[in-house]
Amino acid sequence: MRTSLYPAVDELERRARTLVRAAPGLLRLDQVGTSRAGRPLWLLSAGHGDRHVLAVAGAHANEPVGGASALRLAALFAGRPRVLEALGCTWHFLLCLDPDGADLAHGWQPEQPDPALTECHRYFYRPAFARQPESLPVPPGRPMPESAALLRLLDELRPVAQFTLHGIEFGGA
Repeated sequence: MRTSLYPAVDELERRARTLVRAAPGLLRLDQVGTSRAGRPLWLLSAGHGDRHVLAVAGAHANEPVGGASALRLAALFAGRPRVLEALGCTWHFLLCLDPDGADLAHGWQPEQPDPALTECHRYFYRPAFARQPESLPVPPGRPMPESAALLRLLDELRPVAQFTLHGIEFGGA
């Protein structure tokens, strides 16, 4: 059985639900779409400010740190509600944009000390560029359901900042 330092997709949902139960007036969890394989896309929101910030985790299947980071930041906000109030922001965390890919890649841990090269390759998974939900279809066409959900969120929230929680870097707009 593979083990991981980072939570699997279903564990992200369980931990988010636990956080919401602990801070029901401040945190909310909503399903905002489904993946190609029918897995739910979960949005964990913190605060009630007029300005919105969107953090997208799990855009790439082999970058599990984003979901764990999102849960940690939401927990910090839950413990410090005055910070959110003072900022006038609502933070939204899309816990995993590619849950299908993340499930296939779960257990790939190059972060662990001295990983065996064979172990890194055995569990490594990242779909081809055209099958990554953060990328819009090229040539333009019908987006994947995960991509469409992200676009709907951007249209709905009109965030003042949006960034993706990558494994070794960050990106945003």
